[in-house]
Amino acid sequence: MKFIIKIIAISILMTSCNEKEVVVGNTLQDKQYKIISFKSQTVLDLDNDGTSNINMLLEFKDFNSFQSYDLRILFKNEGNFYSFSFPRQYIDYNNFVDFSAYGYSLNLENGTDIIENYDLDDESKIILFYEILDSHYKLKFKKKYFDFNTNQFVSNEFEIEYELINN
Repeated sequence: MKFIIKIIAISILMTSCNEKEVVVGNTLQDKQYKIISFKSQTVLDLDNDGTSNINMLLEFKDFNSFQSYDLRILFKNEGNFYSFSFPRQYIDYNNFVDFSAYGYSLNLENGTDIIENYDLDDESKIILFYEILDSHYKLKFKKKYFDFNTNQFVSNEFEIEYELINN
């Protein structure tokens, strides 16, 4: 009889888990995403090639994040851990431009799937971060970059879409 009760209890626990509740230690799930769309609110020339774009993937064409993902989300029992990587712009004295990954990490309380109006630093702010599909997230944020079109640093709004690369 005890054996049957144990089997029923285990099957109830297994069927009550949702898709994000795959427990490994205290981490429910580790998901990684790549940027598939990176749009600017206005046209910018960030790579000093003389061409301005709204599609920032064309501006960051030589960007290498040195990792296999741009967004990592660890779903944990006590809250979610978000790790973002954005292209950071480096300009030398000859106006040579290079980009590298610059990361931000956030630990948020359990049940938080939307991030709004979160200052990352003096030059970067999350306006809105949310899940749009099971395998896609959208990030609207403000960041300061040097625009070679206007020859000044501009704070601009961007919209990034991330797609799941592992399950």
